[in-house]
Amino acid sequence: MWKQHLQNSGYPCLYFNAWESDFSPDPLIAFMGEINAGIDHFKLTPERASTAKEYFEKTKKIGSYIARKLIPVTLKIGTAGVLDLEEFTEKSLSEFTEKVAQEKIDQYETDKLSIQEFRTTLEMFVREISVNESAEQKPLVFFIDELDRCRPPYAVELLERIKHLFNITGIVFVLTLDKDQLGHSIRALYGPGMNVDGYLRRFIDLEYLLPVASTHDFCTFLYQRFQFGEYFRKRATRDASYESEQLLNTFIALSQGFNLSLRIQEQCFSQFCLVLKTTPANNHLFPLFLATLIALKAANPDLYKRYINRKVSSQEVVDYIRAACAGIGFMDDNYGKALEAYIMAGHCKSTEDVSIVIEEYRKIAQTVTKEEERSRERANSIISIIDKYIRNDYNYMLDYLMKKIEISERFVK
Repeated sequence: MWKQHLQNSGYPCLYFNAWESDFSPDPLIAFMGEINAGIDHFKLTPERASTAKEYFEKTKKIGSYIARKLIPVTLKIGTAGVLDLEEFTEKSLSEFTEKVAQEKIDQYETDKLSIQEFRTTLEMFVREISVNESAEQKPLVFFIDELDRCRPPYAVELLERIKHLFNITGIVFVLTLDKDQLGHSIRALYGPGMNVDGYLRRFIDLEYLLPVASTHDFCTFLYQRFQFGEYFRKRATRDASYESEQLLNTFIALSQGFNLSLRIQEQCFSQFCLVLKTTPANNHLFPLFLATLIALKAANPDLYKRYINRKVSSQEVVDYIRAACAGIGFMDDNYGKALEAYIMAGHCKSTEDVSIVIEEYRKIAQTVTKEEERSRERANSIISIIDKYIRNDYNYMLDYLMKKIEISERFVK
């Protein structure tokens, strides 16, 4: 949106998705390719377009030279690789070393001149494309997106290339990134003790933090984008509208409690979409439990896996959710009580298992004092929900939803 706004205001702009191009061996190659592809989108007169392309062709040639990997100098000694001290004397070794050193010095000087020439021709190219119809000079704004998702060597090398080759008058770079994630990439290359902030200050002059997005607004937007409302309108169940609210409100609450990123929230909605599409209109959906399992899997995959494999107690899952959602009181409202009942009953395979769970809540209801009436009412509500769960023969719920989630997981990255 910012790029489009600048273009509407007469600024030449380019967009570079770093993550989509990190297959390239050298970011300079991908970078130059993006500029080349964008030249025709600039509003230039035929004469200026021709001049700009001429300058850029020169820039490309120099850039291709800079990007070319230097072939290391190797010494082949004899046919078997054995040093013949009779023929290869100390004097010849000294002469060889001196020659290699001189070549390296000459190479350095050549590279330095090439970089200077690269910057000069690039600056002339930018000058041609950045003058608008009113002869006003405006900088080329280059947006670089998804830098934090790239391979660590690629991300760091791209920053280095920008600093050393593109640091010229007339270009402004806008880097959109997750600073913490990029920090992991930098430390992966330079060691865990690397001062990430100090390193990034070499490249970034101004830093602006986007405001935290509203989980409620974003999830509501995703709900509409994936057309969940249309699905629930077609549901042949009496509680279709209530199911819709359960799915959305439960996931919003858990997303906030688990602090799920926007990207993860979007991936979860993709999973919801696949589960809904594979659930006939007259089949049970169990939206509250479905939303919880998908959110739990995104927040804590290990706990989710242990829960569905019955290698961890149901109480541990309840405690984990309660700890995460304590600030919003989710587990104390009606949804939370129903959810706790489902989680606790999820592992029950027999009437005896159910009786054990219910007995624990009966103890709570019987031992709390009158001042703790709320806890008594909550325990009795959970007992009632578990009892209904068993009467309706819902003991297949966990395995049923787990299989649907596993299928959807194959299609969502």
